[in-house]
Amino acid sequence: MNIEITSFETRYLDQLDRLPPENWQSSTYDLFMHNEWQPWFHSFQVVVEKQNLIGFGMIFHFDDVAWLGWILVHHNYRKQGIGTQMSQFLVEKSKSLGATKILLTATELGAPIYEKLGFKYSGNYLFFSLPQNLKNFYESSKIRKAKKTDINDIVQLDQMATAEKRQILLENYIDSTFVFGNPSIEGFYIENLGSGWIVANNADAGAQLAAYRNKKQHKLVIVPDGNIAYVKDLREVGYVEKFKVPRMVLGSEPNWKPDMIYNRGAGYCG
Repeated sequence: MNIEITSFETRYLDQLDRLPPENWQSSTYDLFMHNEWQPWFHSFQVVVEKQNLIGFGMIFHFDDVAWLGWILVHHNYRKQGIGTQMSQFLVEKSKSLGATKILLTATELGAPIYEKLGFKYSGNYLFFSLPQNLKNFYESSKIRKAKKTDINDIVQLDQMATAEKRQILLENYIDSTFVFGNPSIEGFYIENLGSGWIVANNADAGAQLAAYRNKKQHKLVIVPDGNIAYVKDLREVGYVEKFKVPRMVLGSEPNWKPDMIYNRGAGYCG
């Protein structure tokens, strides 16, 4: 099927909610509330009959790294090559923006498409349900709301963990960020970034921020399988792995440190 891919128009937001498959983890409202008009956010659409949204895709771009996300096709139009065309378009667009490392997390439907485009597997994100009798212990005296003066420390930790330069994103979320450590910052938690982005430079800081997050959110915990010690700890205290999704990369893998990540933010930004 030949299609035209154009920049997304927000008048189709209500239709966008109809595209994701069951058990979709992200929120259309949250995505656009936090990212619309931001310089890192590029979203695209496929519309037929001048009014029906049947395809969507987006890019989060920071310097030489781009994340692709929300590559969706209406169920009535699947298996017609639309997802492949959108994926290829997003890859080429990312390269034109200067990205040499292109990342995504794959659904079962999408993974074969991305493989054909040259993406390689580079690990998995594991999704855990919280135990029924959740016991969360954290030192509240070491966790506080972030201040604007903390941004340099937050950026440094984020770049150590992801190997990405995304200060402008982190600045945008500073009002929903919590930090651990006194006087030096050892980790941070961004409550409104997807399911709650947590980075820490040691296991105690990471576990305490995760406990704080879990008490507030009660959502699935999402951890890269490269954080081996923390995954082991979760299983030992009763967290149950529900499923996993692969992380895939086109180009060279950023020199990231998954053992610093104690909860993934979102599939479109790690």
